[in-house]
Amino acid sequence: MRYITPITIFALVVVLLIPAFGQSDNLPIVVVRVDDCMASWTYPHTSLDGKSPLRYARDSKIPITWGIIVDYANDGRGIPWQDIKDYLNYAGGEPASHSYHHTDCSSPEQAAQEIASSKQAIEQHLPGYSCTSFIEPGAWVGDACLDSFSKLDNPLGRAIRSVYNQSMAYVVSGIGYGNTYYRHGICSQIGFDNRYTTWTSSTIISTLNSIANSPGQVFIFQIHNVGEGHDPAIVISELVFKAFIDKLVELRSAQKIRIFSFSDVYGNTIGSANPEQKINLVPDADFEGGSPLSQNPFGLWISQGRTAVASAGGVDNSKYIELPDSNSALRTCGLALAPGRYEFSWYQKPEAGTTDSAGLTLNLTVEETGVKTYEVDSKRYTNTSAGQWERKSALLKVPDKIPTARAVFWPGSDNGYKIDNVSLVQAPLDPSVSPTQFTAIPNGSECDLSWDTPTNAEVSSVCIRSSTSTYPVTPSDEQALTVVPAQPGTHQQIAIPITWPQASTIYFSAFAMKANGNFSPPDIAKIAIDRTPPVISAISVMVQSTGTALVRWNCADPESGIIQCRYAVGSCSGGTDIIPWTTTTDSQEALTGLPTAKMFCVSVQAENQFGAVTTAASNMISAGGIEAAERQHDGAHVSISGSISAIFNDCYYLEDINRTRAIRVNGRPSGNEGDIITLTGAISTTASGEREILPD
Repeated sequence: MRYITPITIFALVVVLLIPAFGQSDNLPIVVVRVDDCMASWTYPHTSLDGKSPLRYARDSKIPITWGIIVDYANDGRGIPWQDIKDYLNYAGGEPASHSYHHTDCSSPEQAAQEIASSKQAIEQHLPGYSCTSFIEPGAWVGDACLDSFSKLDNPLGRAIRSVYNQSMAYVVSGIGYGNTYYRHGICSQIGFDNRYTTWTSSTIISTLNSIANSPGQVFIFQIHNVGEGHDPAIVISELVFKAFIDKLVELRSAQKIRIFSFSDVYGNTIGSANPEQKINLVPDADFEGGSPLSQNPFGLWISQGRTAVASAGGVDNSKYIELPDSNSALRTCGLALAPGRYEFSWYQKPEAGTTDSAGLTLNLTVEETGVKTYEVDSKRYTNTSAGQWERKSALLKVPDKIPTARAVFWPGSDNGYKIDNVSLVQAPLDPSVSPTQFTAIPNGSECDLSWDTPTNAEVSSVCIRSSTSTYPVTPSDEQALTVVPAQPGTHQQIAIPITWPQASTIYFSAFAMKANGNFSPPDIAKIAIDRTPPVISAISVMVQSTGTALVRWNCADPESGIIQCRYAVGSCSGGTDIIPWTTTTDSQEALTGLPTAKMFCVSVQAENQFGAVTTAASNMISAGGIEAAERQHDGAHVSISGSISAIFNDCYYLEDINRTRAIRVNGRPSGNEGDIITLTGAISTTASGEREILPD
């Protein structure tokens, strides 16, 4: 291993962005968002005590975020402007733009034209109210559909961010989340219509009970229409709507939830940093809120197989989850998280009468649209003693703009397991206690590791462990990698030899160790192992004079980079009888001593950081120039270099670089007379007996 000189740290500033919730504002938040604001919201229903949905929610003082389509409010298809204003005056809430026209659109530039005009129109019709939120229409598709962070930087995304304080689109997914880190692009988290599930009064009540048991989190409901006469996919019944509103009122009155508009979420839930207050970001984490499996099909928790909720016998003789066999599974909903280091933990207990040898398996992922990486990859956790609840934990690091975490448990083999008290909390490190700024970078047959060593003089060494399934959580977990003498208060680096495992990811943990055996929480890093070989897109050979040539190639591996290339020359593709495999870090090579009396082939290999190799070969080439090419049989492939010497309507002539011989080439050239080119094609003979090349 190679030690690299430490660098002294003169200053270290750590800023922790953690939601600040006191005793009074720890209540979960519900946001009710209404899209389109159709005029049918003003139609009375018998099941709503003869009131319209608009009036029923108004009288219950539910502060709704109204996604207004300007055209609809203007022409009678939507709720009249005066009714919206009356609602806001009495019940609170906010007017939000849902575009001006809500027409099909795939052009970001065209869609961007509606951004400012819709805001201006809404504020003109609703004087005294600011329109600070935008809800993207589902009719905007293709490049106009904001479904990734990269699209937030296109003309539409930039227009929204410049005009509105916050927006909803399809970027940040997840049902429950503990803060509002991402101001733009968050999805509506609970689709409250029949596209997702057939909602009933009992399922919405169960869902809200589970939400009420999720302190410090925010949940967004999306509604389109209430009652019959609408697209059945985007409607809920009047009875379900009544149960929803009544339950919101009940939970608010009992001080179990708060109801905010979308803009108020950003104005009221984030305060000063409070590292001592750790909010559990798993909704209904102890399963006490409702019946999250059988009566909650949308799923704050999602079940598979014979998974069930037991009413008693958990860690505190409470409810818990039963996973009776390997066909049963329990999944969290998507959890939208701010960047940072987190600890995921749970309690597990083997079912009576089952073996614990195969363990309880966990997958834990973080993802953004189209991108998913594993923080825990099918790691099996076993109990140290039978018949006891034991706490297990795993670590994860959420990168910026990859915000959604998901976890799934299932028993190995036919073991049965019980699960209780699942937790996900932010776990920032103290730089005076733990290594920080830990990185792991592949470098061929070595791995370069670096970190900031804690300033505590009692730290005697830094222990680094690795795994192919999860970040080690103690200095005895998984595989020992290295132990480095600590130099407190410095930036340390080391390069260690490594054989890259046959796995998709390798996980590293760096622990600060004291002489008495005590250790710190680890900093963590991972490397995605790229087994996809590089791409060699082109090999060109320029014969410069008899027996010499310049070979060039283009290769790329955008995922992990090229560490080295090799070339060889032989009498066939892949052959090495003329020049054996020779390593280079360049993308070209001057070849000498090539045979002039026969054809040869140049082969090239490119290798990435993890040993994945690809091989490509040139066509057969003549270093003897035109004379050697003319000796080949009809149909043989040749590659020669020369100067364009004469151009005719149906052919041209290529002259040897030494100007001693020329050959006819069928067709028109790609260059001009006098240009030096390398030509590849098949040797042929014309009807008059003249040798010619038929270019590829």
